[in-house]
Amino acid sequence: AHGLAKDGCLIADVLRGSEYQVIQSDLVSPPLSLRLKRKLHYTIRRRPIYDINIHVESCVPSLFHLARRNILLPNLEALRPETAKHLDAFDAIFCKTHEAYSVLHNKGLPVSMVGFSTPARERNNRIPNWRSFFHASGVRMPGGVSVKGTETIYHVWKSRPDWPAVTMTGCDYPSRPNIIC
Repeated sequence: AHGLAKDGCLIADVLRGSEYQVIQSDLVSPPLSLRLKRKLHYTIRRRPIYDINIHVESCVPSLFHLARRNILLPNLEALRPETAKHLDAFDAIFCKTHEAYSVLHNKGLPVSMVGFSTPARERNNRIPNWRSFFHASGVRMPGGVSVKGTETIYHVWKSRPDWPAVTMTGCDYPSRPNIIC
C-alpha cells in the first residue's frame, strides 16, 4: 500500500488492535454489498449506523449522516476545495503537522495535534536532518495537474532562497540552489 492507502491501513490496524470493530472502505468504489447495507440500514433506522467516520485527506459528505461523529485527517498541501468547503462539518480534525494545526486552528476549527510516524524510522539508524525537506510529487491527473501541490511547493521555495533545501521527486522544473529536482 502507498500514501493514503497506507494511512488508512495504519489507522485501521491501530483501532483493530484496540478491539474496535473496523469497516475499511474504498470510497471511490465500495463493494455493492456495503453500499446496499448502508442504504438499507439507514433507511430503516433513520439514525447513524457507525460511531465514527474517519476521512483520510478528502471527504464524502453524503456519508456524514452514517456516523455519529466525523473526523478528518487532512494532508494540508493536498486539501481540495471540495473538502475545504466542508471543514466546519467535522466534529474533529486530527492534524499530522504543526503547520496544519496552526492554519486550521486559526480558522476556529476543532483541531487536535496527532503527529505522524513512519516505519522507515525503525528501518534505519540515520539521524534525521530536520533542516531539509522532501516532497514526492503525486499522481499526475489529466492535463498534467499534480494532486500533491508540486507546482505550488516549487514556486514558493523558488521565491524563498533563504529557506532550507527541498528535494523534490518527479519534479519537471530546473533545480535551484535550494531546490533539488
